[in-house]
Amino acid sequence: LAAAIKGGAVTVNGTAVTKPSAAVRAGDVVALSVLPPPPLEAAPEPIPLDVVYEDEHLLVVNKRAGMVTHPAPGNWGGTLVNAVLHHCG
Repeated sequence: LAAAIKGGAVTVNGTAVTKPSAAVRAGDVVALSVLPPPPLEAAPEPIPLDVVYEDEHLLVVNKRAGMVTHPAPGNWGGTLVNAVLHHCG
């Protein structure tokens, strides 16, 4: 939220507020413009998978403990999604 405020995405009574410490009072109208997140693109990575079962419609894997399931901030690679993309690619 602080980044949105600093980026000018928050207005109070129609005026952009750029300081997270800005005070608001009862009756103030606060608006936040939320932009859609950028699209995520996961790349295939040759990560070993413990495949329990596989056919043309289904893939069952035994995900190892600690493996992140999908890319997200802080973990853009090395995830189960990256491994499955490589396996099925």
